Amino acid sequence: MPSRQHHYVPRFYLKRFSQDPKRINIYNIQRRLAKRNVSLRQQCSKPNFYRDQNIEDALSRMEAQAALACNTLTNQDPSDMPKAMLEFIATQHLRTPAQAKVREAMQRKFLELTTQSDETAEALRETFGVIAPDLMPVYNLLMLDDVVEAIKDLKFLVLNADVDVFITSDNPVFKYNQYCQGVQKFGTTGAGQTGLQIFLPLSPRDQLVLYDGKVYDHVKSRTPNAKDIDTINSLQVVSAEDNLYFSEWNLLERIESLVASETLQRADDSTVLEEFNSDEDDYESLLHFYTEIPNLGMDLSFLQIKRRALRVPLKKRITSLRQQNAGANQRGRVGQSKTYSTLAARI
Repeated sequence: MPSRQHHYVPRFYLKRFSQDPKRINIYNIQRRLAKRNVSLRQQCSKPNFYRDQNIEDALSRMEAQAALACNTLTNQDPSDMPKAMLEFIATQHLRTPAQAKVREAMQRKFLELTTQSDETAEALRETFGVIAPDLMPVYNLLMLDDVVEAIKDLKFLVLNADVDVFITSDNPVFKYNQYCQGVQKFGTTGAGQTGLQIFLPLSPRDQLVLYDGKVYDHVKSRTPNAKDIDTINSLQVVSAEDNLYFSEWNLLERIESLVASETLQRADDSTVLEEFNSDEDDYESLLHFYTEIPNLGMDLSFLQIKRRALRVPLKKRITSLRQQNAGANQRGRVGQSKTYSTLAARI
């Protein structure tokens, strides 16, 4: 069977950042090279990335609803977040090669830590269901329902700029936690984490921001200032695997400046595995998985931390979940029995 291109960032989304429905401006971070009016067809795609065309077809059906939801958010200013948009955010976060690499790194470090022999490795594979690298994107998508459930309580706002200023990337969903900013050696961007923020560019003039309403207040207007724009665009520079996408060629100079300033914030491997040995049992230990986020010194004009939240000690902030029943995945304990997500149900 001939290979088919599977998209991990949908074309409808990239078209929103292009003045031509078939072409887009691109900046490759690794090569520090910009190209003008590149064909959209092959962007953010890989042959047989999901291993099964049925999965790509199911994602395409979800994308059709997400396209409508994007239009609703940018044109109608709804009071409630469309469910299709939550599904799109969760799916888009889980489905990229960058996220597959995160999961691969976690699994690899777990095996390196616990494997003492080939026999042990095989036993672990049978017990924990070790996932082959080429199946990791599909495995990630099985967590779709859990992520949607965890983030549905977040408040949202759509920032509106007067001109084309926002860029996007091949890994466009970015999670941050300004409330726990500067914390090291601890994960603070789990889907149920207190203080979570999620950023997703919707168009060159529109930026979607989800935030923990118990921690942050939306202040002032929805028009970002110049500092906000640079901060938000730098998120795409940090999260992108390879490419940035933008509409106006005159943004190139600013993009090059952001890439130069944020290079040190980009990490080839941001995953961390720590083992804490038991004082009572030499054969027992606790494993702590998390993904490190850079300290971006975020200070946005349109969000401020509430006074009550500021009074909470930092140590308590980093261990706090927004919901008491936040998914076990946030604590690194993935159940052995897993039901298929909404995605699989639509295949």
